[in-house]
Parts: sequence; structure tokens; C-alpha cells
Amino acid sequence: MSLTGKKITCVIVFAAVIGFWGCNEDDSSKVSDGSFGVNLIKNHSFENWTDSIPDEWKVRTIDEISSEGGSVNRFVKSSEDIKSGNYACYFESHDTTDKWVALVQVVPVIAGHDLIISSDIRSKNLRSSAIRNAYSNLFVRFLNKKNERVKDTDRLADVFMNPNVGTKAWHHMEKRVVVPPNAKFAEIGLLSTMSGVIYFDNVEAKLRKKIPWVRKDTKYITFYSLPGHPFPEGAIEKEVDAIESYAEKIKLGKIDKKINYYYYSTEEDFMRINLAEKYYQGVKWEKREIHTMKENEDLVVTHMLIYDFGFPPLGLAKGLIFYLRSYKHNWNPHREAKEDLMNHKIEPLYKSLPTEKLKYTELSTTIPAWTSFCAYLVEKYGMEDFLKLYKESDEVTELETFGKIFERIYEKEFPKVDLDWRLWLMRYEPKGESTPMP
Repeated sequence: MSLTGKKITCVIVFAAVIGFWGCNEDDSSKVSDGSFGVNLIKNHSFENWTDSIPDEWKVRTIDEISSEGGSVNRFVKSSEDIKSGNYACYFESHDTTDKWVALVQVVPVIAGHDLIISSDIRSKNLRSSAIRNAYSNLFVRFLNKKNERVKDTDRLADVFMNPNVGTKAWHHMEKRVVVPPNAKFAEIGLLSTMSGVIYFDNVEAKLRKKIPWVRKDTKYITFYSLPGHPFPEGAIEKEVDAIESYAEKIKLGKIDKKINYYYYSTEEDFMRINLAEKYYQGVKWEKREIHTMKENEDLVVTHMLIYDFGFPPLGLAKGLIFYLRSYKHNWNPHREAKEDLMNHKIEPLYKSLPTEKLKYTELSTTIPAWTSFCAYLVEKYGMEDFLKLYKESDEVTELETFGKIFERIYEKEFPKVDLDWRLWLMRYEPKGESTPMP
């Protein structure tokens, strides 16, 4: 190990590694109103160690990402590079490390309330490796009363704090997560699978009483606002009218997971609830959640509306989203696309089919082009065939594969229909006014 000028006590963990253990059932009795605001982590600042392991912490192998054999990452007791107290704990691994252990504690939690996890953290030359996932922070796994994962998933954890990279001085990081239904315990873990060193000190896990959101249910969206700070008058009705009209166009019935729209009337409320230093629009795609100060946000919500349709090439996805929104926003994509076409700005669509290539195009040209093309397909061949193309192109990234799907559905080659659309667009005569792209 090479940590110049630092007096450290270190240990390479091999024999001490154990598997997952059961929770003491007596722990559940510790959950009460008095548990809120109290740090549930014991020996949170690593002041007490027995041999080479910090007291109250357990060592667990991370089977999900470990290889057979190989070198193991190590955790180390540090007596000088600390945030407070006498000791801290750091993890170190190298480019060749391919077996992983974590330090964990299991704490009792209460479903429906907030769990706030935090730590003081420092990093040195922390970098990811292309051959493995990059984790370098706290993680949480929620468990039921039988010590089983609450969520049926192959993922290592239910919650990760943002990873650290590079070299940074001591800083504090924290994250809020809502304890899911049926969760009785939370396994709080420390882990780094990145090359370099990461230090932990003053680890905390605190329960916070759930936010008393005011809730309003609609067919596709559940709206949330804070007591005394409701949505502006007419805002919910406007959002519902737009989204339900889009759903009607694609003949969408019931959806498996409703969209959760959290509205904040002030930046202060957002920062307080989400433990943020400044306001930003927060989106959690898998949970279908949006956290925003906007009284209406149909762009993100429309993406969530068709989330279960899959992930086709980005041009096709953006094309459908903006096509659906164009009517409510009085935007004519054909008008914009024709102007760009006549000015020789639109390349053959196959060139922007791969998502990575589309991202580097001039989006103010590419998005109207794809929207106009998708609208052309719908208007000429019908929504049913278009949605078949959309869904069957899920996760498709290669032109050859997309082309075969396209030709099977439309009985024409993709480049040929691209040309037909361009010829039609050249003859198209727009009518009425059009707002800018929404």
C-alpha cells in the first residue's frame, strides 16, 4: 500500500469474510416514535475495532459482482486521515481487483417513512474500470421480516448514493429514500469497486417522518402537493386533459404503474425535502416520479406514459413524444421540417438512427425531422402499425435490425419510405400559425 505520510493500520480481508446473516428479531422492538431523528448506525465513526474489523459492522461478500479467485479489495483502519474522532475507515482496490467485500449494518426501519443515509467522504485517485460496475459510496438493501429482499431484483442494492470519482477533500453526502412497503430492516453498506481509495467517517442512517403530501388521483397521474401549497388553479385539469388526449391517440387503456407528479411551490421546500443544495427537476423513471416546481410538465410525463412501450431508437421515441404533444401546443412539425429540408439541413434518417449518433446532431433540426416522419407514418399507414414498429424496435440499435422490422411491418424498405416522406414534404403546403417546437 502506498499512502505517503499517513500512519495507518491496515488489514487484507480474506478469512474474515462471511456471508449474509440473519437479523436479531429483538431489533424490531427498537422501532418507535423515539427512533425518528436518531442515528441507527452503531460505531458510526469507527472509533472501536476488534482485531481488524470495526465493531458492530459485519463483512459481506458481494457475490453479484465478484469473480472466482482473484485479489480482494480491502478495508483499512486509518488513524490520521480522519474527519473527526480518532479513526476512520477506508477501502482500497486496484485495477486487478475482482473480488469484493462490503462493511454492512442492519437497522430497523418503518415502511412509508423516510430513511436519510449520509457520510463524510474523502477520495484519492478514485477511478472506474471498464470491466466492472463502478460503485463507491453507501448502498441500501431493504429486507422484510424474514430477512428476504423486499424487491425481487438481481441488482446489488435498492439504493445507491452517487458514486465518487477522482481526488476530493472531506465532504458530506446524504440521500433520502422512502422505505418501501413490507420493509422491516435496511442493510446499510459501504463499498467501493473502483480503483483507488475512498474514506468513510460519521456514517448515519436516520428515520424521518413521512411528508404529509396532499394527494389527488386521476386515471394516469397521481398528483402530490404540500399542505397549504396546492397546485395553481386549473393546473391539474390542464395536465390531465393533455395526457389523457395523448393516451387516446395511442389507444392506451390502463397502465401498470401510475405517474407520480410531486409539485413544489418553493425552492426551499424542494431542497428541504430532497436534501438538495439547490433546486433541480428530479425524475425517477423506473418509479415514474417527477419532482418539479412546474405546474405543468407534459414532456417528461408523456415519456412516462409510454415507458412500458419499450426503448426504440431515440429518433422514433422523440418523434412519437413530440407528435403527441404537437396538437396541444399548436406546433406543426411538417412546417419546420419542410423549411429545414429545403435548406438542405436534413440528412438521411438512417444516419441518426443510432442513439449515440443522434445525440451529436443538431437537435433543433433532427427532432422536428423525426417528428414529421413519425407523423407521416401515422397519417399514411395508421397508428396501429406505427406502435407495432415502436414496440418491436425495443432495444434495437443497429440499422440492419431496424430495417428488417420496418420492412416486415410496412412492406417497404426504410430508406424508400424516408424518400417518400421527403417528396411528400416538398409538396406540403402548411396552413395556419405554428408555435415553436415545445
